[in-house]
Amino acid sequence: MQLLAGFVMALLLLAPEEASGQQLLLNTSILGSFRVPAFERLPNTVAPLRDQTKWKGRAAPLPTNAWWTPLLHGNGASTTVSALPYLLRAAPDRLTIAPGDMLNVNPTYIFASFDQSVSLSTKELLAAASTARYALERYDELSATLSWQMGVTFGALGAMTATLVQGQPYTTVVLTAATLTLVPGPGTVLLGAPGTTTLTGTKFRFSFNNGRTWLLYTSVPTSIVVRTVLSGGIMVSSIEGAALFSGVVRLALLADPSQEVILDQSADLYPIGGRLQVASASATSSPQSPAPALTFLYTTASMTGRPAGPTAPLLMYAMPHHVPLFRTPGAPFVQPSLAVRTIRGKLTGVVGATWKLSYPMRPSSGMPSWDAPTPIARPDQVQAIIATLLQEKDYLPTAGDVYFGGAEVASIARNLVITQDILSRARQYDLSSSTVQSLATLVMSLTSTLRSVVIPRISGGLDSALAYDVTWGGLLPRASFKDKGANFGNAVYNDHHFHYGYLVYACAALARVDPLFAATYRNALLDIVRDYANPSITDSWFPFARHMDFYEGHSWATGLDVFNDGKNQESVSEAVNAYYAVQLLGSALGLTDLEQWGGLLLSMEVVSGQAYWQIPSTSNIYPKPFADKKVVGMLWSSKVDYGTWFGDQMEFMFMIQAIPFIPASEQLLSPAWVAESWQVLQAVFSRPSPALNDGFRSFLYMFQAVIDPQAAWQQLMAMSPARFQGPWAHHSKSAALYWVATRPTALPISGTPNPTPLPGPSPCVCPPPS
Repeated sequence: MQLLAGFVMALLLLAPEEASGQQLLLNTSILGSFRVPAFERLPNTVAPLRDQTKWKGRAAPLPTNAWWTPLLHGNGASTTVSALPYLLRAAPDRLTIAPGDMLNVNPTYIFASFDQSVSLSTKELLAAASTARYALERYDELSATLSWQMGVTFGALGAMTATLVQGQPYTTVVLTAATLTLVPGPGTVLLGAPGTTTLTGTKFRFSFNNGRTWLLYTSVPTSIVVRTVLSGGIMVSSIEGAALFSGVVRLALLADPSQEVILDQSADLYPIGGRLQVASASATSSPQSPAPALTFLYTTASMTGRPAGPTAPLLMYAMPHHVPLFRTPGAPFVQPSLAVRTIRGKLTGVVGATWKLSYPMRPSSGMPSWDAPTPIARPDQVQAIIATLLQEKDYLPTAGDVYFGGAEVASIARNLVITQDILSRARQYDLSSSTVQSLATLVMSLTSTLRSVVIPRISGGLDSALAYDVTWGGLLPRASFKDKGANFGNAVYNDHHFHYGYLVYACAALARVDPLFAATYRNALLDIVRDYANPSITDSWFPFARHMDFYEGHSWATGLDVFNDGKNQESVSEAVNAYYAVQLLGSALGLTDLEQWGGLLLSMEVVSGQAYWQIPSTSNIYPKPFADKKVVGMLWSSKVDYGTWFGDQMEFMFMIQAIPFIPASEQLLSPAWVAESWQVLQAVFSRPSPALNDGFRSFLYMFQAVIDPQAAWQQLMAMSPARFQGPWAHHSKSAALYWVATRPTALPISGTPNPTPLPGPSPCVCPPPS
C-alpha cells in the first residue's frame, strides 16, 4: 500500500510546468554544425566500417563510443552492454536480458555476471536463426532502438523491435504479427509440476528454479502456452504464444514481492526515446540553489493508448548520483522503497518522464578559472616558482604522440598561464620592476614556444598532426591512419578526450594571448572540440558528445574495440581535464555557450567521478573487500577494476584518477578522500621494488598537498626540474610548486602577513602576434 500511495502522489506532483519555469537553452550550433572540417579528409583503412547491415547503411558521423555500440561493433550474442538495472546481449534471433545484481566481489575487482538470463524472441525468428538478423533502427541522446527480422527485408512477418534505455525497470519489445516466445536461460526451468498449461491475460508471472521471478505484460490480451517436459533426461521449459501477436510486450524482474504493485501500476507507459535540454547559465540560479542545468526528456508511449507526454508518470530507475541532483519541482518523484542493487550501487525508483538535474554549475562570470582559486601563500614560494619558471623556459616536448606529447605541450601552456597569473598579482606579491620585466619577457618566449609546438600538431606534416576520418566522422593523427595501434588506439576512437583535451588546453592558453593565432586557427580549434565534445545533435560531420554517457554522467574512453565487460574509462581526472579545456577555449574565443557546455560536461564528470571512482569510507557504492582499496582504477560497463592498462602498482591506480593537477581538480579531489587514500599510499615510498618513478613521485606529492602542502612543498623543492621531463611529464616543476603553494590550507610562514587579495587579476600581459 505504501508503494501504491507513493505512485498516486507522483501523479499529483507531475503537473505541467508554469511558463516562468521555462529554461533559456544553450546555442548548440556554436561550433558550426554544418561547416566542413578545416582538415584534410582521409578514409580510415585500419578501422573500416565492416558491418553495414547492422548500421542499416548509415554513414559518418557515427556514435563510436555510445554505451550501446558494442552490439553493433562486435558479436552481440556474446557482447554485454549495461542498461542498468539489466545486462543485455543481442543475437540475430533474440534479445537476452540478465539481472544486473549478480555481483562477484573480490579484493581487486567486482564484476556483474551475465547469468540467470531470459530472452525475448519470436517463434519465427528462432526458426529462421540462420537468416535472422538485427540492425540499428534509430538512436538519440538517451536510447537506441534495434529491430530484428528474418531474411532480407525489415518489416515483414516476425518483426521485433526494442528500444534500449538505461534505467528502465522493464525491457520492452514491440512485435508485429509474430509468435511471442520467452526463452529461459541454460539450465533454467519453471517451478511446478511438469505438463502443459495455457494462460490468458495481459499479465503473466513466471518463477524459475534459480529463484528469479519475471513479470510479463502485454498491450492486449493474449494466450501463452507454458510447457515443462522431460527431454534427454533433463527438465526443459518453454513459454510460447498460442497465436500471432501484434503489440507491446514488457518484461520486468521482480526483485522483491513488495514491488509488484508499482510494477503493475506503471507497466502501461514505456519510453521510446529521449532528448536532452541544456540550460544557459543565465537561466540558472546561485550555486547554493542551482536550477536544473540538464534535463532528460523521455518520449513515451502507452500500451493502452492513454495520453503520454512530458508529465507522464513513467517509472524509471535513478543512479546514486542522480537523486541528490533532483532539487526542483517535477524532477521527478522519487520512490525510495523501489530499489535494486547493481554494479553502480543501489538504483532508486523514480516516476516522471522529465528529469531535471541540478548539476553544480556556476554562472559564467565565475567560471572558468584559469588560475588557482587562492593566491600563492608565501613570498618565498612566489620567488621559488618564478626562479623555476625561468629555469624551465627553454623546455620542449620530447614525445611525438598525441598523449604523452600532448601532455608535454599542455605543460608548457600551464607554465604560460602560471606566469600570467603571477604577473597579474605583481603588486600583491610585491615584485620588483626587474622581475616584472623578466616575467613579461617569459610570457612572450613561452607564447613563441607554444606556437612552434602547437601549430604543427594542428596543420603540419607531423605524424601527430590531425586529419578528418570520413569513415566514422572524427579527427585522427596521421600516424593513426597507418597503424591501428598507434596513439593507444586513437584510430578506433579510444581516448580522444584524453588526447585532445591536452591539446585544446594548450590551444586555449595560446589563443588567450595571441589574437592572430585565435583568428587563424579558430575553425580548426572548434573542430577538435567537435570531435570529442560536440554540443550539436545535427552536426553533419561529427557525432554528438562522442564520449559522454549522460545517464551514467561520465565518459566512456572505449571506441570501436569490444570487450567482454563492455565499455570502460580509466582516468576520470583526464576526462575532467578534457572538458575543462573546452571551457577555457570558450573563454579564450569569447564563446559563452561553449564555456557553459564545457562546464556542464566537467561538472557531470566530477559528480560521477566522486561517486564511482573515489571510495571514501562514507561511500556505499561498492562492498568490501573491494571498497578497502579506496579507488577504482578502471570502470567498465559491468565491472570495476583495481588496475590500469599500464600496470597494477598502487600509485598508478590513484594518480591516474588525479592527473593533471589543474584548477578544475579543486572540484574533483575531495580532501576527505585524499586524506584516507594518503594513509594507504604512503607505503609506496618504502617499497623496495619496483622503484617509484619520478613522474609518479611528483604526482604523489601534489596529491599529498591537498591535505599537507608544507610537507609536499619540501619534497618537490628537493627534485630537480629535469626529473619532471620525459615520460609522464604531465607537469613542470613550476606547475607542481604552484599547485602546492596555492592550496587553501597552505598558510603563510609564521610572522609573514598574508597579502591582501586584489579585486581580481589584471588583464594578461599579451605579446604582439608573431
